Amino acid sequence: MTRILQKISVGLILLFILPVTYQEVDDEEWKKADACKTPDGENGKCVQLFSCSSLLPLITNPPPRRVSYVKKFECGYDYYTVKVCCPRTYHYDKNNVPNTSLSDKRFCGYQHTDDYFSLPDKTDTGIDEFPWVAALMHLLYNGRVLPVESIYCQGALINERYVLTSAGCIIDTEQILNGWVRLGEYHSKNKTDCVNSSYGVDCNEPEDVGIEETFIHPFYNKNDYVYPRINDVGLLRLNRSIVYSEYIRPICLPIDGTVFPQTGDVLYSSGWATTTHSEGKSIVKRKSAVSLIDNVECRKLLGSKFPPIAKINTIPAANIVTNYFMCALGKKVLCSYTDGEPMMFTYKNQWYLAAISSWNVPCNTTVPARYTRIVNYLDWIRDSIQTLNLQYTKKRN
Repeated sequence: MTRILQKISVGLILLFILPVTYQEVDDEEWKKADACKTPDGENGKCVQLFSCSSLLPLITNPPPRRVSYVKKFECGYDYYTVKVCCPRTYHYDKNNVPNTSLSDKRFCGYQHTDDYFSLPDKTDTGIDEFPWVAALMHLLYNGRVLPVESIYCQGALINERYVLTSAGCIIDTEQILNGWVRLGEYHSKNKTDCVNSSYGVDCNEPEDVGIEETFIHPFYNKNDYVYPRINDVGLLRLNRSIVYSEYIRPICLPIDGTVFPQTGDVLYSSGWATTTHSEGKSIVKRKSAVSLIDNVECRKLLGSKFPPIAKINTIPAANIVTNYFMCALGKKVLCSYTDGEPMMFTYKNQWYLAAISSWNVPCNTTVPARYTRIVNYLDWIRDSIQTLNLQYTKKRN
């Protein structure tokens, strides 16, 4: 399905969803590419995945039972990026699935911190601020006799059983033995976190939860050359349901009618990242404010700031990839150990997930940070959760 963003007021855009997609490939790229045959026997051209606008809705939100069919469009690699046999046009009519909310609006997106004054330019968070930010944990040895607990990635709790994160973090999780999720974390070195406030002492003990299963986007393509990674999104299914509190609560996912920030508006990211690459991981959960920039400006800045990618416009994917990403700049951007960090905005007193950090963003504040735009993956998230829930229901029966 294609989502069309329509401007409705200064600084705001509204989301609409259409069921059928007809799109065409860029003529210049089409002429240069090699000929190929699609799985349906149609004539096509072998182009980089994000150059094929006709297949993007199918590839970003592949129906669970048709993943093997979609994979048959693959026709090679270029700059370590997957190429697909792209038809001139492709009719994508997904089965009619009710556009039900992925979030329980009774609980998601609320935080106690919003009830009192919080300085937006500070990098430290309140103990109960952004209670949906999840710490992905593992035991770190590094030559030690006794291992220490360490945060290797972040994610966002989206309901009582699932954490949304980057696909890169999922791969790390699969390679790490006995990894787990920690919710309600604030100070990573304390078993119980306590802070002094004008209301007295506020204390919380974070909650550790096991990972029952990992679920990565089937067309994730790690490619730091094209910058950034493609389809960098994944799910962690927790091994038990979570009971919400002031310190542990899900963030809302956008649905039809959600009003989104526009160029120049401020969003927030949060996690245990730092503001320089020379620092180690932060031991306290932090936040940073970033301002959205448009895709044209983003491509221009990336091309001028990264000499190895100075000719980024010669890479076909670069001209389209930012439609599935969000670009932002900030004065004090969290820039190291940012994988999986949520980027968030508020709408009608509730917080919504706009994007997920998919690459350690540049510490140079003149270089845009780029995030995976979550609204373009809602169908995949919904289908994946339904598939996993059904799978575990059958196991129990």
